[in-house]
Amino acid sequence: MYYTDTWQSFIQQQHTHAAEKREYPEWHKNRPRYYLWAIDSDTALVNKRLQKYHSLFNDLLLYPYERQAHITLAISGFLSEHIIHNDDITQAAITKQQATLHALKLAPFIVSIGGINSFSSAPFLEVMDPSGSLEVIRNTLIDDRKDFRNTHYIPHVTLGLYSANHAVASIAAMIKNLQEEPIELAVDHVGFYSYDAKDIGSRLRKECIVALY
Repeated sequence: MYYTDTWQSFIQQQHTHAAEKREYPEWHKNRPRYYLWAIDSDTALVNKRLQKYHSLFNDLLLYPYERQAHITLAISGFLSEHIIHNDDITQAAITKQQATLHALKLAPFIVSIGGINSFSSAPFLEVMDPSGSLEVIRNTLIDDRKDFRNTHYIPHVTLGLYSANHAVASIAAMIKNLQEEPIELAVDHVGFYSYDAKDIGSRLRKECIVALY
């Protein structure tokens, strides 16, 4: 596995963290859509690999989970006219992000999508970024706006969300020796997306695309 620290953190736990099929009103606070910057990885090869692992994890994941394959770069939060909560963002801030991204003039690059690993809340496909371009883009997007989630950035493609407090030992035994050939994905643009905040597994809606070159 590429992210060995993440794996070690996972296997040191007793159980996974369960997601629930509910609205989480304490989180969305009646704000309708949640926004993020991401790279589209919704390709035939990636989806074939995801389907393979969906079969393996079939009894462990929350359904329905309809979110398309993507590599999150940075979370924007909830679009708001005024900043009230730490996960609010204004249209002016989004417009600034778009302009800064386009001004990067970053050359097209390749990321590689590998095999399975897991967070406590979700199994995922590892993403390798030999050029370091994902970190450059992420830092550009965050800039002077702190990432309110305060978690170490691990680029990945989420398989789904765990449906219960499953035993980590049994999951680890199932996947620890699985290996995959990397799937190369060419990147020359970044997408701005949103999803229905009242549906934990809802599909992404493409809001705009920003070319990097």
